[in-house]
Amino acid sequence: EEFQAGFEAGAKAVDPGVTVLAVHVDQFGELGFGGFSAPDVGADRARSLYRRGADVVFAAAGISGFGVFDVVVEESEAAGRNLWTIGVDNDQWFEVDRDQQAHMLTSVIKRGDIAAFELVRAMLDDEGRTVLRLGMADGVWRYSQQGDGLTPEMTAVLDRMVDDIGAGRIEIPFAPTGPALLLDADGNEITAPGTP
Repeated sequence: EEFQAGFEAGAKAVDPGVTVLAVHVDQFGELGFGGFSAPDVGADRARSLYRRGADVVFAAAGISGFGVFDVVVEESEAAGRNLWTIGVDNDQWFEVDRDQQAHMLTSVIKRGDIAAFELVRAMLDDEGRTVLRLGMADGVWRYSQQGDGLTPEMTAVLDRMVDDIGAGRIEIPFAPTGPALLLDADGNEITAPGTP
């Protein structure tokens, strides 16, 4: 949900009228942690978002996110236009094939090395903390500029936003503003079990 909240806030900062669709890989907890290890489920969720009109799918879903990469190519061909995906954790541009790279807008890169260093530093300095919340100002997040997805104008806006976040002029929310869609196996929107 924190990834969803950040994505929503960023999209709406650039275009306040944008519609952000969200769906979770494991909607009802039936997959358990395995929901992040199911590329077929990630593919189904991404397909439903593209068919609802999404231009970009940001898949923060572990290995399940790899299902998006084939789907973005297929759905782009079906739509007759270039659709996009955003990778997560690593620079996923290096983890996909050439056809998929053409649809990789960027990746949100998590710098676990910096987070580990800061945690060890805090422990050695006897600050008594074993949990740290680190953000842009700490350098633990960055975005990839591999490929041709981002234009110079886009990177200028992103760089300005990164600077503003790091300086505290933009605060990123931790809770999404919109609900996640609930979808059946065919990608149709459903109501949560037990909801009237």
